[in-house]
Amino acid sequence: MVAIRKRDNKYQAIASLGIDHKTGKYIRKYFTAKTKTEARTLAEDFERRYVAGIDVVSGAMPFAKIVPIYWEVMTTEKKLAFGTLREYKRLFKEMAEILGDISFNKISSNKIREAVYAANTDNQRAVRLTVLRNIFKWAMQETPPLIEVNPTANIKPVAVPKSAPGVVYTKEELSTILDAAAGTLLEHAIFIQYSLALRFSELRALRWSDIELFDKPKQGGKSGVATIQWQLTADIKHLTSEKDFTQTKGKEKRELPISSDLARFLKHVRVEQHKTALRLGNLWQENDLVVTYMTPAQHRDYAGGPINYRTSLNTLKKILQKTGINGRVSTHAFRHTCAAHLFDKGTPMKKGQRFLGHTMLATTDKYYGHLTSDSLDELPAALLRRA
Repeated sequence: MVAIRKRDNKYQAIASLGIDHKTGKYIRKYFTAKTKTEARTLAEDFERRYVAGIDVVSGAMPFAKIVPIYWEVMTTEKKLAFGTLREYKRLFKEMAEILGDISFNKISSNKIREAVYAANTDNQRAVRLTVLRNIFKWAMQETPPLIEVNPTANIKPVAVPKSAPGVVYTKEELSTILDAAAGTLLEHAIFIQYSLALRFSELRALRWSDIELFDKPKQGGKSGVATIQWQLTADIKHLTSEKDFTQTKGKEKRELPISSDLARFLKHVRVEQHKTALRLGNLWQENDLVVTYMTPAQHRDYAGGPINYRTSLNTLKKILQKTGINGRVSTHAFRHTCAAHLFDKGTPMKKGQRFLGHTMLATTDKYYGHLTSDSLDELPAALLRRA
């Protein structure tokens, strides 16, 4: 229970923390601020953390007990993907083997380095350091701070080798892939993702309400517009409400032109979905999704839901094995290939940035500015046939 009183021209809030059983006296903590609201907030935050079991005075709890508090705060404030959550749990478990029993306010920079460099690769070390920095940054920002000095502040970033270049398919390879994808889960997905250079999370969230098709092509040969503003993270397998749709990466919606070929293809997909819905009846769940399951399955007793990332990746792997195309299997490859086509045709970097939905031009230049490929001046014949 927080009590507030005025002292001179300031306010003092008193946090009551119960009775000290050794002395029999009440345990109180005083907070002074310029306004009543600020003083009350300081006291209530202190009480909340005291009840949660955090040593708010010295941050003396061991690392292993601080981490669950941070985990609860992080998962409440952020909606993280399932894979990210799993990775965080693994990292916390590994680092707790080194830092677990050490008092949080006594963890030194050397101990941080030991925990970081215990990882096997530079990528894993970089991730560990990032996670530890986030934990100690949070501890410094708590009211009052759990620690006075951040032990990660003077640790240099881990040098990470450049990632492998993105997969880019030639027009012949893309045609072969599309032919092999016929009748599979990705029959519609690959062409749509390639045509609009979508992230896979954006492809999963694309709805018919986001698409406007024109009766007649407009200036520049544009036959419609696709508004991209939502994504479905990998852990969303069944739609329950609008809250499942989160803002796409970059936070800004973008309007992408739809070509006449893509417009014809989308009309074909829409008709096919209507026929499937009528045939399946109660086994079809209407979610307004452009790319969806067209048949029920054992683990999913209805059709019409969002396609699963892991299942899509396995399907793509089988498609590539069927075509004999070797290399890394990635659902991002079709977005990357579209970018290569754009820049090979001489698309300005700034225009490419808007089309791809990058917040900064430097990102576009870093990942796509160097891309060139031969004979990519027209859409693959298989795409035109399927449209």
